[in-house]
Amino acid sequence: MITEIINYQILGNDLWRVFLFLLTIALIPSIRTIVNEIVEIIVVKITSKTESKVDDALIEALESNMKFILLTIAFFVGKLYLNITGNGIIGKIYLFIDNLLLTVTIVLFLIKFLNNLTKYYLNNNKKTKINKTSMELILQIVDFTLYTIGVIVILDSIEGIEVTALLAGLGVGGLAFAFAAQDMIKNFFSGVMIIFDKTFNIGDKINFNGNSGIIENLKLRSTKLRTYDGTLLTIPNSMLTESVVENVTKTPKVKIKQVFNVTYDTNSKKIKKAKEIIKDAILSEDLAENDGITIWFDNFGATSLDIQVIYYSTLDMNAWPERVYVKERVNFKILEGFEKAGIEFAFPTQTVHVKK
Repeated sequence: MITEIINYQILGNDLWRVFLFLLTIALIPSIRTIVNEIVEIIVVKITSKTESKVDDALIEALESNMKFILLTIAFFVGKLYLNITGNGIIGKIYLFIDNLLLTVTIVLFLIKFLNNLTKYYLNNNKKTKINKTSMELILQIVDFTLYTIGVIVILDSIEGIEVTALLAGLGVGGLAFAFAAQDMIKNFFSGVMIIFDKTFNIGDKINFNGNSGIIENLKLRSTKLRTYDGTLLTIPNSMLTESVVENVTKTPKVKIKQVFNVTYDTNSKKIKKAKEIIKDAILSEDLAENDGITIWFDNFGATSLDIQVIYYSTLDMNAWPERVYVKERVNFKILEGFEKAGIEFAFPTQTVHVKK
């Protein structure tokens, strides 16, 4: 009975042959884990000692596509002990899957390998000096190009599909698509301009059309801006190239500008004293620059005498809390100095003269 079961025919194949094939497919995840462990233990240790990045890119591409590689091998070996040609439509489907798997595996391997090679080159070549954002754009373009070629190769491997005729049809339809996708194309080239003009990078703080925040992501079509209140804005790249964008991060130092309003009964000596107090307060602050301090009696205001002050902090625009406390410490010193000197701050007042 056991012999009869084992030799039972399914689509012209012994049951044990079909069972062996299905078992091989089912064991692929476990085999993949074992093979990857062997690669990590033996091959990676060997390649890590070499200076070339080609072998590293090769091993990483093999590991990431190991599932497809093993599946392709399983279907190839299955052809050796399964009766495929005599099974009509089933055989054709099997051969179609086998050929498709082989093509997909090769294409995915080449895409991953070339992508890794490009990434290694950009990261380790000191002559290129490409920032993270530009590198991501280049990798996106490389991925898009490779996947496009891969799809064409896969379609060409499928019997009955004429790739040449298909491409010719796409060429004619491309004009109609270009008109319909003007905004998409416009945003694409705007994204390229933003990245290569170095308008801003991922992580930069910008001000744009009344919105302030941090660049969280930059793609070919749109830019994601995380505002300070946590809202995520998706902005088409064309809007960014057509508007004024203030890159706060690239400001080398912080400019602090203030106006101190004193009362009209403050005489000229006290105004000069006020200027000295303000300057001493700024000089006493460790995170304020000693150079570039400008203090002047600016204006006879409607209700006050106005003293303008400009000074700079040594902090950059990213150090937001520290910048606030620099200004606070200077203001406290000025307030204490004014209190000791008897200089009063002005507030809006009106004097009414009644003519008899």
